[in-house]
This record gives sequence, C-alpha cells and structure tokens, in this order.
Amino acid sequence: MKAVRTGRRIFDNLRKAMLYIFAVHVPIAGLSLVPVLLGWPLALLPIHIVFLELIIDPACTVVFRRARRGWRHAPPRGRSTSDLRGGAASSSDSSRASPARGRRPRLWLGLAAHGEPVARALAFATLVLGNVGLILLNRAGSRSLLADAGHPNRPQLWVAAGAIGFLALSLGVPGARELFGFATPHPELLALSAAAAS
Repeated sequence: MKAVRTGRRIFDNLRKAMLYIFAVHVPIAGLSLVPVLLGWPLALLPIHIVFLELIIDPACTVVFRRARRGWRHAPPRGRSTSDLRGGAASSSDSSRASPARGRRPRLWLGLAAHGEPVARALAFATLVLGNVGLILLNRAGSRSLLADAGHPNRPQLWVAAGAIGFLALSLGVPGARELFGFATPHPELLALSAAAAS
C-alpha cells in the first residue's frame, strides 16, 4: 500500500509540475516574441526571465509535494493514459489558465499609452501574480482554492511570499526599478494588473 501511495503521489506531482511549466511558459514566450516580431519595445528583459525562473524552479521541485486525497479508492491508471490528461485536475487547470494567457498580451497593448517603463512594470507584475495563482491552482488540483487553503505547505508559502515581496521591491525601490527598467505605476493601474492576473 505504501508503495502504491508513493507511486501515485509521484505521478500526480509530476503531472502538476508539467502542467504548470506549460501554462506559465506560454505567456512568457508570448511577451518575449510578440514585441520583437511587431517591432514594439521589449516587454521582458533577461533580468525579468531570471526573476521568473527563480519562482518557477522552486515551485516545480518543492511546492507540488502532497499525496492526492482518495488515492486508495482511485482506479489504476491505464497504460495508454497520457501523463498530461490525468482527469479533472488537468482539464480544470488548463481551462482556468487559458484566460490568463490571453489577457497578458492585451494588457501590454492597452498600457503602451502610459509609456514603455510603466507598461513593462505592469505586464511583469501581471505575469508574476498570475504565476503565483497558477502555483495555487495546480497544487489544489481538483479541489477548490478555499478547500486547499486549509492545507498549505511551507514551501508554497515561502515561494508565494518571496515572489510578491521581490515584486514589491522591484517596483518600490528606485535602484531596483532602474535595474528592471520599470517606472512607478499608478495604484489604479496596479489594481488592473492584479485583476488581469486573477
């Protein structure tokens, strides 16, 4: 029984990590390639990619580590079942991640009128906050976020707090803003970024 439980936990965690990696890299690729192809100012610089990878890598290695409830009663997985299908959790994660992927390019277009540094700061803030949201969604699986909130793990809290804390520093500290190529956005625009991420 312990071996079956361990095997199902490992498979479930690998599937969550793969779904998360796919979902989070689609908007990163879009924000990196679309401005180059259309001749717009760059939305993401190398330092932004490094920052995002410092969130993505810990999430894949330490956050998705929890046995799925009801594993004893779940039927065995068929040999032909794809690793990325995995039932309700995978379809739910993919469908809920799709709107976030579609909004980020529109956000960059809509905020271009506020200037390149402000638009870059807001697009990056939306990407970071959406990344944190994807971590929570993928870890919850088929459970609701409210139900999963009652079973937090320390790595998840550290990754989320670190991402939001460093985002605040990059937007609020003058030296960090210059390093990231940001300008201080208006609070209303930051609220718009948070809404787009959600």
